[in-house]
Amino acid sequence: MERHHRVRLVNRILSYHGCKLSDWQNSSYILKSQRGQTSIVDSLPQVWARAEEISKKTADPLDPALIATLSDRNLKLDS
Repeated sequence: MERHHRVRLVNRILSYHGCKLSDWQNSSYILKSQRGQTSIVDSLPQVWARAEEISKKTADPLDPALIATLSDRNLKLDS
């Protein structure tokens, strides 16, 4: 259950980068881009590195546009 919760949280951030993460047999993750690129990764740190490669965007957690997007989504979820 915890692993699925992490995937949900990570997907909130990855959607900003045009990517989506899914669990694969509780051992790895599958990362997909909007352009159809797919990568199997073993850990969350690898997810961020690979997401940067396939999205061509820097995964900066302090990016003002990312923070604004996440804040807007939180407001919509709270309403």
